[in-house]
Amino acid sequence: MREGPPLLSSDSFNALAREATPLLSLAQREGRSLTRQQRGLVERIFEQLNERLYRFARKRCGSAVEASDVTQEALMVILRRLPELGEEVKLLPWCLGVVRVLCLKRSAREARSKDRSLDAHLEERGHPDALINSEDNPAELASRESDREELARGIQSLEPLYREVLLLRDIEGLSATETALVVDASVSAVKSRLHRARADLRVALSAQTPPPPIPDDCPDIRRVFSEHLEGDLKPSLCAEMESHVRGCLICARECDELKATMSICSSTPSKLPAELALQLKARIKAWLERNPTPSSSI
Repeated sequence: MREGPPLLSSDSFNALAREATPLLSLAQREGRSLTRQQRGLVERIFEQLNERLYRFARKRCGSAVEASDVTQEALMVILRRLPELGEEVKLLPWCLGVVRVLCLKRSAREARSKDRSLDAHLEERGHPDALINSEDNPAELASRESDREELARGIQSLEPLYREVLLLRDIEGLSATETALVVDASVSAVKSRLHRARADLRVALSAQTPPPPIPDDCPDIRRVFSEHLEGDLKPSLCAEMESHVRGCLICARECDELKATMSICSSTPSKLPAELALQLKARIKAWLERNPTPSSSI
């Protein structure tokens, strides 16, 4: 594996992409070459994008081989369509949507060929590599190899419908609105799936040492916590929940465990293999050579 560049936030990446997309569209329409500055901007965008494409494909498909193939397929689609995208298109959600569709198509084809369900196929594909870099993550849960493997198994055990929104929202850092664009669902549906995914992940991670049952008179603290992360709790209810947690050791523990889990998810590093990185770079270079830098700008 290689260390990729520090990844920009979703908003920062989309802002960077908005600079390039109109230039590429104009260059294509007018048959003009890209300037050196434009080429540099495109290269920087893809340096950031390739890490994210592979990371999402690796966890969405569940297989390193499939993730590598999907990443290369996705890149070709993106390069072909990039100059056509309007300024209103948010590039990162759109690109991750391409990866998602390719993963779904591959899974569906294989499922049909083996006469089994998509869920069963994904379940049998095995688990992804350890998701956490313990040197970079302050959470204690990520400090031990067994805990990293437990988190990987927990995420992979989620149903695909829930796993993908957790990957997009809590690992890739997309907003709920951007996640909705990727999975072609309403924002309310995304949030509902996200609450379920976070709760299911918490349960999966506590399978070996189940936490004490939450008393019947306590709120659904896992859903409340998730709604709080999304900013959907009214101030009055938020204050009420904070007061409850201060007086309830069981709910306080649940909140602490959920915070640790979300911290781990948000700090997941990129794991783009060096060989794949070179292949992707070569594809981008070939694409740019079809849009050469004018000699006057050198």
